[in-house]
Amino acid sequence: MSSNNSELSALNQQQELDSKLGTTTRIPRLTDANDFPEWKWRFEKHLKVKDYKLWRSIVRGPREIMMESPTEPNVKIKKPRDQYTEEDLLIVEEDDRAFSYLTMGLGPDIAIGFRTCKSAKELWDSLIEVYEGNEDMKESRRNLLQQNFNNFNHIYGETVDNQIQRFVKLVTQMQMEEIHTTNASTNRQLLNALPKSWDHHVAMIKKTKDLARCTLSEMISHIKACELDDKQRETNYKNSMLAAGFSIAPTTSSDSNTALLSQGGFQMFRNTSSVSQTSGKVHAFGSSNQIVSPASPASVQNAGNVSTVAPASAHSTNNEIMAFFAN
Repeated sequence: MSSNNSELSALNQQQELDSKLGTTTRIPRLTDANDFPEWKWRFEKHLKVKDYKLWRSIVRGPREIMMESPTEPNVKIKKPRDQYTEEDLLIVEEDDRAFSYLTMGLGPDIAIGFRTCKSAKELWDSLIEVYEGNEDMKESRRNLLQQNFNNFNHIYGETVDNQIQRFVKLVTQMQMEEIHTTNASTNRQLLNALPKSWDHHVAMIKKTKDLARCTLSEMISHIKACELDDKQRETNYKNSMLAAGFSIAPTTSSDSNTALLSQGGFQMFRNTSSVSQTSGKVHAFGSSNQIVSPASPASVQNAGNVSTVAPASAHSTNNEIMAFFAN
């Protein structure tokens, strides 16, 4: 039953996404005013593929069916509807279909504000006027985007992939508003916003790559390559510990460099973020002020408890091994 509910929920989410973004057979729908620039671009592309004549009708407006004036030579007058030929009706139908497609592309909360529009062109122009605004509104939007670009930074707990996705979206919005930045400025802004754990990679990329010539997509490829290298090294480390006879237990820590390793009755907790270490000894698990020698089982009073052997001062390093004896 739970599996069926999960599949149904996933199907509903996919349908909602298809409705918003559109497919080859479904018109993208505007449900949020903030999504208008993206919807506008998607709707235009969809309609051009669906039927380019409909897009021309939106841009050009409804065509008037004209005829020669019976009383005045060389004068065109509007043709009465009861005199329309089949060809005239096809032209009218084309304009009506364009209006219908555009109307169906609007969510009910948005469409309600444009009920007075009589043609596809009138509706399209009204949407642009409301959601893109005048020059003052456009200038304010440009200033906001430029400010967001200048203040772009990593969000704690965010993956690098999500951070890159946010940055690409921001740069795309800036380009749509005709805000142009140099390759060097864009690349440097992204690199400087990466997490502090990326300091080594950032320094290496800045030193080896020409930021002025490197496009954003190329820079993202360099960052992805560094991320894959890190994952490969982490995999190699785990494999080496497994080959040495240690087992790696899952951990709930958010630090990807943290692992619980065990070998027989001896367990080690490795953390590379904030650590302390003493020469020749390791910290007792659960106590940062007590140390025991891993070769001295007599120091263990009972399972899970470690007696103090000797106090020691701790020094901050890049690696910490905390150990305890387990049943």
